[in-house]
Amino acid sequence: MTARLKTLGKGKGLLITIDETQDASMEDMTAIATAAQHMLRDNAEVAFVFAGLPSLVPDLLNAKVLTFLRRSSIKQLGDVPLDDVRHALSTSIRGADVAISDDALTLATESTGGYPYMIQLVGYHIWRQARRRENTTPSVSGNAILFDDVRSGVEQARAKLGEGVCAPVVNQLSERAVDYLRAMAQDDGPSSTSVVASRMGESMDYANIYRQRLLDDHVITAPARGRVDFAIPFLREYLRATEPTVSRS
Repeated sequence: MTARLKTLGKGKGLLITIDETQDASMEDMTAIATAAQHMLRDNAEVAFVFAGLPSLVPDLLNAKVLTFLRRSSIKQLGDVPLDDVRHALSTSIRGADVAISDDALTLATESTGGYPYMIQLVGYHIWRQARRRENTTPSVSGNAILFDDVRSGVEQARAKLGEGVCAPVVNQLSERAVDYLRAMAQDDGPSSTSVVASRMGESMDYANIYRQRLLDDHVITAPARGRVDFAIPFLREYLRATEPTVSRS
């Protein structure tokens, strides 16, 4: 990093971005932290941006070797407004001279739920589905993404989200923690903690052990007193779609 800064010249700085930080080893993070602390002590023009799941924040801040991160500015990124999602999809598709109906665009937009990764998945899969259809059964519609392309692409995107996001979360949880989630998944919105405990066949005190663990792991939220909801988009739908037994490591 020091060598790179020297090649940039006076008055220029270096921005280092690290994605999926929760998957980085502590050894790698320690090496980065050590280098960063040396550079910051020398007043080097360098900045770091770490991105990852919310659960990584306390892990990083509590690590003794990463104390410099306690001076960081923490930003929690929420869902993207659906109007912005629609604009982004429309601009990307129509800007490439590909037609899409308003109904198809609405389906694609709403299927994302505003979840950033789902936006990426939906965009990719509806585009790929349209190209596949055109290659096998060319239509008179010309260069277009049809409603059926969107419907099929959305299904593929949901499957990919379940495989890449939901399954790893479920697989690392204990059996009773998953039972808590499955009890929640019976509701279309926030669940009553007393009802969840009843569905589990357990006392409130016992069920609350798993409620707190899931809260600490940022798998669920507590939007109101006595209520819990899923923090991970589409986890409810994933749990409903999968068998009651899920293989766990």
